[in-house]
Amino acid sequence: YGGTNANLTASNGGIHYSTATATAILSGTATASLPMLSGATAAPTWATIAYPASATSGGVPYFSSATAMASSAALGSGQIVLGGGAGSAPTTSANASISSGALSLGANASALGSVKMFGSTSGDVTVGPAAIAGTATIFQLPATNGTSGYVLQTNGSGVTSWANPASGGTVTSVAAGTGMSFSTITTTGSVAIDGATAGNFEAGTSNKVLTADVVFTSETTSTFAATQALDFSTFFNTKITLTNNISSFSCSNQKAGQAGQIRFINGAGPYTIPATFGCNMKFAGGTQPTLTATNGAVDVLVYQCTATNYCIASMIKNVQ
Repeated sequence: YGGTNANLTASNGGIHYSTATATAILSGTATASLPMLSGATAAPTWATIAYPASATSGGVPYFSSATAMASSAALGSGQIVLGGGAGSAPTTSANASISSGALSLGANASALGSVKMFGSTSGDVTVGPAAIAGTATIFQLPATNGTSGYVLQTNGSGVTSWANPASGGTVTSVAAGTGMSFSTITTTGSVAIDGATAGNFEAGTSNKVLTADVVFTSETTSTFAATQALDFSTFFNTKITLTNNISSFSCSNQKAGQAGQIRFINGAGPYTIPATFGCNMKFAGGTQPTLTATNGAVDVLVYQCTATNYCIASMIKNVQ
């Protein structure tokens, strides 16, 4: 047997191989380009899938049929391979690629990138950017699943974290010409606003929220002085108990639209006010008011300012 330990019969295109005790011949196959498959400790066999004689550099091998393999066209750098269907060559996505660990979807001015995720039983959710998506926007998710009921917040640089909504937040500014509206607010905490105090209301302080409880302010007391100074940013209604004559009035911070009254309570004089009231007060016929010349009498000056320097006024005398 010429050292083969077997009575061999030649086969055109066959393969000479060894068994445990002798050599043998795998008969040739009529199908070209079939690779030989190992039989482990048994005889080798011919594969049923034919390989191509050549391949495209940078291409992807695929099964062109149940019995043949082929090579696709070359892929672009980082591009994602898309299936071509039964018997068709795979293609590459023009709007998706992977580079430096980052998956890129979409292409500027041609395709919006998005990710669609399907529910295990039905439905799907698509996540994607706005059409004008900004430049190098980063959205970094937290490292944990968060606490039940918490919300996702950003630090302004795209790094997000979980936050307890009960802790609230602050509105730092609202653009001119815009506003905020609420339908229903359900909370176990409170909603804080920068509300006006009575002093803010009287002073006409800007950027304060006016609530009903400060609209109806109590009468204040102005300390008597012979040269009486009245600051209209501290009251709408005030009273002065005269312990002597008032020789002059000076007024400040009168506001257009402000209205109220000044109540004069005469002491044991009786005492008087100056013949010319001043303070931009305008009286009917230009007649200046006087006080009732009776101890303890109450006279009320009612005023309405239509401008900072023009207040219509009238004295109601001997109010009882």
